[in-house]
Amino acid sequence: DDGYDAARTIPLVDELIDSEKVFAMWTLGTSNTLKTYDKLNQRCVPQPISMTGHPAWGDPVNHPWTTGMQLAYNTEAVLWGTFLEKRLSEFTGGKMKIASLVMNNDFGRSYDAGLKAYIAQSPNKANFEYISEIVEATAPTLKDPMTTLASKNADVFIGMTAGAPC
Repeated sequence: DDGYDAARTIPLVDELIDSEKVFAMWTLGTSNTLKTYDKLNQRCVPQPISMTGHPAWGDPVNHPWTTGMQLAYNTEAVLWGTFLEKRLSEFTGGKMKIASLVMNNDFGRSYDAGLKAYIAQSPNKANFEYISEIVEATAPTLKDPMTTLASKNADVFIGMTAGAPC
């Protein structure tokens, strides 16, 4: 158990795969899985259905031993963008302000980039206003960034955080 602390992941995985006959490794979190990604693939240890949606999973040429169990975060962001775009007419003037709480890690940045890219290519991009606040996974509270986002009077809130305290 690395306590969702990627700095602790490698020594624990090293100890496990060096001392046991490991059949497979199951990981949680983008940062933690990225820390083990190369090592487990080099040792041909399956890393099936990792609990993360980072777009790096699904690379059968370079990392055939690792798969994710969910949609890539940027793909999920495109689905959200599509959903929101179809509902633009429900908002005053056909305009929508989207607020996002983004975790400052690969998970949050991937999701954030996916939604920004969707909005940028949308024929309705002028009708979207996107604002975000970045938070650290280790933040003791989300009160300040949430208060800042609430003060912006957004129409829609999307949280791109995992494991952060509420």
